Amino acid sequence: MLFSKEVLKRVKRELSSCIDHRGLQVVETVQGAVTWIALARTDGGCLADRNGMPWNLCRLPVDSEFREYWFGLRIRFEGPRAGDREFRSAAIAVAIDTEGSNRVLLARAEWDPGGTRHAQPHWHLYPVPIMSDDTPLTDGANPESRELLDDAPRIHWAMMARWASLGDQARAHSTESIDTNELALWCGGCLGYVVSQLRYLEAKLPRGRAKFA
Repeated sequence: MLFSKEVLKRVKRELSSCIDHRGLQVVETVQGAVTWIALARTDGGCLADRNGMPWNLCRLPVDSEFREYWFGLRIRFEGPRAGDREFRSAAIAVAIDTEGSNRVLLARAEWDPGGTRHAQPHWHLYPVPIMSDDTPLTDGANPESRELLDDAPRIHWAMMARWASLGDQARAHSTESIDTNELALWCGGCLGYVVSQLRYLEAKLPRGRAKFA
């Protein structure tokens, strides 16, 4: 799949089923032979992940009395800017505003159909501090446990592996190039499900329950 404006239009069209896409801006960043395409909104700001990569954030339509949820979308292409740029990967990040307006990442979904040894697509999960009676639940944890939490985002949690039909040979859903339609449907479906689960979470969380720190 080559870079084109049609790719971005198709992705935005699919996202419109779960978010208000009006006002979304396309941000293009070029680093050598790598081109990053991201969606941004003026009210979202920016958040860097553990690798220092910036995420332009947009608010998710999840009603909550105590916090706000955000998402970021990045699509990576490689090739000379004046020539053909090939699709390499897509990623969606989900973030939350914790108490004190400290914004942190909750999870990151990625699809890198380049034949890596990890499941494609997959999730990365980030440990989020939880407060119980104003005390972080991680207080008192031994150094080994803290180190494990710090390394948790390195794990690639399979998203669409076909274990039921292929057993342990179904590590990766796709190791071949995907087309515009598949990319757009994955972005829209993935983010739509995230929104539905966050709404489910908010509906199930009574007041006085443990809070995000």
